[in-house]
This record gives sequence, C-alpha cells and structure tokens, in this order.
Amino acid sequence: MHISTRRVVVLASLISLILSVGLLTESAGAAVAAGEAAGTASVTGPQCEGNTDTLSWTAPYDGVVQYRVDVQNDFLPYGHTFYLAPDQNSLQFLVQFGTLHFTVMADTMTQTFTPFASAVAPGFRAPQPMQWDSYSDGQNAVGDRSATVAFAWPANSSMYSNRGGPSDLPVSVTVTAAPGGASMTTVPSITPSNGIGVADAFTGLKNGVDYTFTSTVTNSCGSSAHATSAPITPKKMPALSCVTSGNQSQRFVEVQSASGLAAIDNLQVVNGTATVPSFATGTTDAVDIVLTRSAPGKKMTWSFDVSDVSGHVRHCT
Repeated sequence: MHISTRRVVVLASLISLILSVGLLTESAGAAVAAGEAAGTASVTGPQCEGNTDTLSWTAPYDGVVQYRVDVQNDFLPYGHTFYLAPDQNSLQFLVQFGTLHFTVMADTMTQTFTPFASAVAPGFRAPQPMQWDSYSDGQNAVGDRSATVAFAWPANSSMYSNRGGPSDLPVSVTVTAAPGGASMTTVPSITPSNGIGVADAFTGLKNGVDYTFTSTVTNSCGSSAHATSAPITPKKMPALSCVTSGNQSQRFVEVQSASGLAAIDNLQVVNGTATVPSFATGTTDAVDIVLTRSAPGKKMTWSFDVSDVSGHVRHCT
C-alpha cells in the first residue's frame, strides 16, 4: 500500500497533538489531586454597598481553558456562577449588603472545574442613626454650665445592620450641641450583647439655656441621618440645700449638693413617718424625702442633718 509523504506528516502531527494534550491533562490533574497547587484570590475596592469592586486571582498552573467563579451571599438562598475566558483573571461585581463568598475554579482540558482559590467580600453600608437615650438612668444629666447626654443603638435591629456591617467595622459618633455648635467625636466600644451607646459630657454651656444635642454615626461607607435629643437645660447646682414643699398632711424635702451628697443623719419625726430613698455617695442628683403625718389633727415636726462629700453639713427642719 502506498502512503504519500503528505499523509505521513499530517498523521505524525495528529499523534503529536494527542500525546501533548494527554500529557498536559495528566500533569494538571496530578497537581490538583496532590493538593499542592494553590492559587490566590483577593478583593479590591471600598466594599460599600452599591459600589463596583474587583475580584482578582492567579491560577497555580498553566493550560487553563476556562475559569468559573461561584458567588454566594450570606443573606440569599441562591448564588451566581460566572464563566470566563482563560485570558481573564478578574471579575467586577456590584457590592451587596452582607458577605459575599467567592470560589474560583479552573478547567485545564479535563472538562472538570477544580477549585484553586477563594475570597470573602463583606458588603458594608452607611450606619443607621442612633436614638436619643431618654430612658437611660443616670446617663443624661445636667449640671452647672454642663450636660451629659446619651445616645444608644436602636433596640429593634441587630448591631450588624446598625453599624453598617460586621462588628469589627469601626464607627465614630459625633455629638453636636445647639446653640453654639460645640461638638465631640468618640469611637465607642460597642458589642451586640450589651448595645452600649455613647455618652458625652459637654462643659462651657450657659445656665438656663435649652440645648439640643445631635448625633451622627460615620463609618468608611458614609454617615447616618441625625438623631436629636430632647431639650436639656444646664443649671447652677446649690452648694448644699434642702427645699420643702407639700402640705400639713405630707411634706416633700428635696436635698441636693453641687459637690455630691454624702449622708442623711439624725432624722427625727414627730406625729409622722419618713421615707428616705437610697442614693449613691457623691450623687449630684436631687434626693426627695417624703414625710407623712400619722396623727390627724396634730402638727407634724421633723428635722435631720444632710452632709456632702466636701464636708459641709446643713440642719434641715
């Protein structure tokens, strides 16, 4: 049988191609199977919701004929799959709120996609506003030309969504006083378990003036809307006082000290009873003592000594 020279060359080339493909497939498959090949993948960009960021990768071997990228969002029950040409090693994506998980795979003529790298992209957003913490006992207080104000995270939503992302996303809180424009910026320590807010002490205010305080929360993706407090009016604190009100049947005695109350001693009541609330030593809050007449038609008399942490003592009757 006669075989032309041309057919011999074509046949030899075809055999060579088959052998080379087989060797390439076997080599790539062995590297992956051995678990020694590891590529890299990383995400660049601000990682803020609505922005376009970039996933880039480097394969650990040559001979890739197609890439595949699987994407899964923590908040969604379904994912997305992208197929890319071998000369593409990046993918642009729209950042979503939540965490995106990327798995990068390659097909090296095996008709099987083998994972070689992964990356995670948290999607952040500008934080929610804090709320005026009007019920925080002891957090909101007024003093002589001063005020301490408290804001807290909304109780009906998670800390994740309050701060705009995972708990390690830094935020700063700026509280501004009006009128005057005095402001403070703090970086609060906040955890989902305790919901700690932020309390700022403002000094240099004017007594008798109604102040409101506005908080703004900022992270790397933007700032929240404003949250504004109820009016707070600084006032001059008495050195050590006891002020009486009420009638013959029931009296109320308010004691207060600018330096802080220490104790109430030597309480005596005739034709009546007294209720003295507990208080913390050093408090500058007013403490109300309630005196109730127990013998109708008879005059109730009372007396006690009140002292403060500065050593002052006042006899109240």
